[in-house]
Amino acid sequence: MKNGHAKINFNEALSIHLNYITLILVTIRPGMKEDAEMIADISRYCFYHTYAPVNTKANLDKYMQEQFSHEMLMEEVVDDNNIFLLAYHLGNISGYAKLLNNSAHSKLGSKKQVEIVRFYVLPDFKGKGVGTQLMRACINYAKSKEADFLWLGVWEKNEPAIGFYSSLGFEKFSKHKFKLGDDEQTDCLMFKNLEED
Repeated sequence: MKNGHAKINFNEALSIHLNYITLILVTIRPGMKEDAEMIADISRYCFYHTYAPVNTKANLDKYMQEQFSHEMLMEEVVDDNNIFLLAYHLGNISGYAKLLNNSAHSKLGSKKQVEIVRFYVLPDFKGKGVGTQLMRACINYAKSKEADFLWLGVWEKNEPAIGFYSSLGFEKFSKHKFKLGDDEQTDCLMFKNLEED
């Protein structure tokens, strides 16, 4: 300290400034039943955009028809057991997360857990801070429910998503099988210890 002023680290000041700007640009709100059709549309669009380049059309079409239909997705939104958080960037819908309370995985023990079942950011809004703010909202929600752990599954070959979750403090703890059409794939399971956050 010199002349009564703390030394300012330029990188830290810039980071704080950019985080503040992101908070202004990105807003999060709870999903409502009237959002069901929009959420279903986003779900199908993001899923197809993510998996179409690396799966056969037959397997993708079969999964989306049997397990990811528009009607099934809309029913999820009106189910009170599901929690939806919607992200907006400058007023435009940019992504959402679906969470479940008390969705415990045995490998994490008996402590209270919240699961992120789905986490999507629309392609045009990636790299704009939407994912980070949406995840912070998920973390804050889990803490409000006094959860000890927040966990999720992510396709083992989706390296950008794994890297993103890791950067926010998630760690791999297990794997499970996931069937996309007739193709058996593997998801990595990751958790964040909220007691250390």
